[in-house]
Amino acid sequence: MADTRIAVIGDVHHELASLDRALERVAILRPDLVVSVGDIGVDLPFRRPTDDEALKRHHDSVHDVLARLRGVGAPIAWVPG
Repeated sequence: MADTRIAVIGDVHHELASLDRALERVAILRPDLVVSVGDIGVDLPFRRPTDDEALKRHHDSVHDVLARLRGVGAPIAWVPG
């Protein structure tokens, strides 16, 4: 039976510099799956954006983080916090 490598990254909160440093290390390990747990965007779920601009900022931030996670080249799973 082959070993499965799973990288787990938590509570990114759109901190892209920190995420990039973590993903550099993850890429070296070449995981079979990347799991992101917790909040990844700029606005926390319990503080729902009330205007279109805030909602767009949140969606854009989530898109940024997911794009970086996909860059590792492994399937990704996100467990929202």
